[in-house]
Amino acid sequence: MTQTSNLSPNAQAVLLLCGQGGAGGVPPLTPGIYNKLAFWLKERVLEPAHLMEAEALALYEREPLPEVPADRLRALMGQGLGVALLVEEWQRQGGWVLCRADGAYPGRLREVLKLNAPLLLYGIGPVEILSQPGIAVVGSRNLDEAGRQFAQRLGEACAQRELAVFTGGARGADEAAAEAVLESGGRAGLLLAGDLGRTALKKSWRIRLGQGVATLCSLTPPGARFSVGAAMGRNRAIYALSQATVVVASDLQTGGTWEGATENLRRWHVPVFVRDVPRPAGNQALIAKGALPFPSRALEDPRQLLEAAQPPAHGRPAEVVAAPQQLGLFGATE
Repeated sequence: MTQTSNLSPNAQAVLLLCGQGGAGGVPPLTPGIYNKLAFWLKERVLEPAHLMEAEALALYEREPLPEVPADRLRALMGQGLGVALLVEEWQRQGGWVLCRADGAYPGRLREVLKLNAPLLLYGIGPVEILSQPGIAVVGSRNLDEAGRQFAQRLGEACAQRELAVFTGGARGADEAAAEAVLESGGRAGLLLAGDLGRTALKKSWRIRLGQGVATLCSLTPPGARFSVGAAMGRNRAIYALSQATVVVASDLQTGGTWEGATENLRRWHVPVFVRDVPRPAGNQALIAKGALPFPSRALEDPRQLLEAAQPPAHGRPAEVVAAPQQLGLFGATE
């Protein structure tokens, strides 16, 4: 069982540059600005970890980016003590931190989201679950009994077919599918938008984590509060981890399920299936927008979802695509 207990040099550097808080009031880099810095590094055959060395910092001072003055970069790279304390405390609880350049970072996030892949992942549990073939299950929190039974049956079937279930861990469809797959002997990966640390301390999750069948992770550090931005980033990561996503129930033109599904249909093109029922109204609206009706036979064998999904007839939008030679600085190898 792979456990990432030691922070890689690249992850240390990205935490210093983009982690929460900033040094002495200096704001951390946004993902967009960090991407520009990453290309600056790649052009000079450097990695983020090199910025912890005096030679690379001196080079940056001679050739800085307009968006990141050299004194701001130095201030961020100098906040090591605070970052070390945060990481050490999380690692004492069994947690790990990955950056986009780490080899253990889930490859599908880089493959699907490209430059929009999360810069950092904080997690606990076997990191390899996030790279296992699986189905994402999403849906509204206010779920009727029929929807709950559907999510539970789907979770049970995923366990039987050795498919992981990826969810956001919220009340409703997420919770029902995750509990069902675990009770049936399968594996689950939860991407949380709330307090990762508090969730990981719950007895029910400590047992599953100890058994090595569940992984909890977040785009924000343990202790971070819920935010809409984090929730939307979490939603796209759930889609990207999966080989197909199932929408159990969606409100019409409102809510995180609707926003996540419509963004995926526009930008990421992960195959998405929707439970074909008249209510809630968002389900039929998503099908009208291009989502596929969920085939009832897939409740017995969810692998049929992967067979039923056809590649899109059109390419992904240019804003999402990066040339293959550009992706080396986001992965472990060129």
